[in-house]
Amino acid sequence: MGSAIQAGRSLLGLGVGRGDAVGILMPNCIDFVEVMFGGALIGARVVPINARFKGPGERGVPDRECRPDHPPDK
Repeated sequence: MGSAIQAGRSLLGLGVGRGDAVGILMPNCIDFVEVMFGGALIGARVVPINARFKGPGERGVPDRECRPDHPPDK
């Protein structure tokens, strides 16, 4: 739970707030779960994006639904 709280605080620091969409483009891993719960804890809408998706609109999903576009710091 502590990692999810830390992820939520990081999202708040990036300017994400209640009701904002947070796109998560990551493989299935514990980090994905931490960011997902961190977003939920701050009231953000979590938008999981399948890392294996190769469709024509792949890159447009985050641009239309989510902000900010910020890579992980790992």
